[in-house]
Amino acid sequence: MDANSVKSIKQIEGRKGKDGYLLLELSDETESEKWNQGAKMKMLKINDILLNAPMIYDKGKDRIMLRRALTKANKIILWNAKKQLGSEYKHIWFKNGKIFARNGDKNKIITIRRIEDIQKLAK
Repeated sequence: MDANSVKSIKQIEGRKGKDGYLLLELSDETESEKWNQGAKMKMLKINDILLNAPMIYDKGKDRIMLRRALTKANKIILWNAKKQLGSEYKHIWFKNGKIFARNGDKNKIITIRRIEDIQKLAK
C-alpha cells in the first residue's frame, strides 16, 4: 500500500454527533484492490494515508476501517436486504459491486440484484 497512490482525500462530517470519515480516491482499480487486501493484513492508521497528519484524534480513533463506497442503488438494496432478510439469513454482505446472502455458514450463496429478489427470498 503506497500513500502516493492516493489521488485525493476528502473529510466528510458525521451526522448527528457521529464521527465523520475520510473519502479516498485511489489512482486506479489495481491500487484499490491492493489497499483492500492490505487492510485485511495490517491495522491501518491515519498516518499510513496522510504522512503529515496532525495527531488530532484520540488514542484508538486513529485506526482506519477501509471499505468500498456503495452506489445509492446498492446502498438501498443492501439496507432493504438486511432489514427484510436479517432474521432469516445469517450473513448479508456487499463485495465487488454485488450483494450476497447466505442462510448458514455452509449453505449456498445467493446473489441479490434488485428489490424483487429480496421479496422472493422473504416468502
